[in-house]
Amino acid sequence: MALRSDRLREQRTKLGYTLEELADRLKIHSRQLSRYEHDESDPTSDVVERIARQLQVTSDYLLGLSDDPIPRLSEDDLSSDEARLLMAYRRGQTKEALQILTIGPEVGDHPAVTPRKPAANG
Repeated sequence: MALRSDRLREQRTKLGYTLEELADRLKIHSRQLSRYEHDESDPTSDVVERIARQLQVTSDYLLGLSDDPIPRLSEDDLSSDEARLLMAYRRGQTKEALQILTIGPEVGDHPAVTPRKPAANG
């Protein structure tokens, strides 16, 4: 199946990558990436996957199988804390949701992200 070159080019420019920058990130030559963007060549499935990851879209979007560029999350993609947070939010349990956010991931879940301190005014 042929790559939608217009979608590749549009998403690359939307994210602010030059042809050379994206090619470097994909570990391919910029001339080859240019061929993909000008419908002169089709990438292998491995390269389509790398392009999709780098451009934060689905491979289905790049191949024209879907008009939705953003991957959908399923329940299986969520950590236990993310699932708990979502359930608290849906139930309107704001206090519980805030506790989940401030306590952070449970041991064994995804690594904790240290919140940034607000910049001092002055």
